[in-house]
Amino acid sequence: MRTTGFWNVSGSLPGKPDDVAYLRRVIGALTGGRVCGDPRRVAMTGLSNGGGMTARMACEAADLLSAAAPVAGGYSTLPACNPARPLPVLEVHGMRDSVVPYGGRGPQRAGAVDTFLAQWRSRNRCSGQSRLTRSGSVVEERWQCAGGRVVARATIDDAEH
Repeated sequence: MRTTGFWNVSGSLPGKPDDVAYLRRVIGALTGGRVCGDPRRVAMTGLSNGGGMTARMACEAADLLSAAAPVAGGYSTLPACNPARPLPVLEVHGMRDSVVPYGGRGPQRAGAVDTFLAQWRSRNRCSGQSRLTRSGSVVEERWQCAGGRVVARATIDDAEH
């Protein structure tokens, strides 16, 4: 049972739970023989710290996921990402987020959404120009990738954290 109140996104917190192992067990229980969860349709999303954990699971448990959609996730402390396979990814973020800034932190722009998405476009072998659509204050940018996968972002102009 988890008792820390937040996900161990970096994986390097001494004495903290192994949340990847925990979530692997949860997914296994929900898609096991006695339940009706379809293991081919397990997607993950989360907000803020949960968005960071979603990003980490996409890297370390891609074998269990069909897609990942982190929302306002923190990406600066994620361990190296070597997913077992490419995954469709949708990143959702407010442009006025001061808790987890869209452009990252400091001169290195640690955790910047652009860097996070560029890494997934590379992993998924996306090619060509992105397609932009706008609906009110939401801009969606989408890249087509190998195997029919998509990497996309939804930015909300006037949204905070």
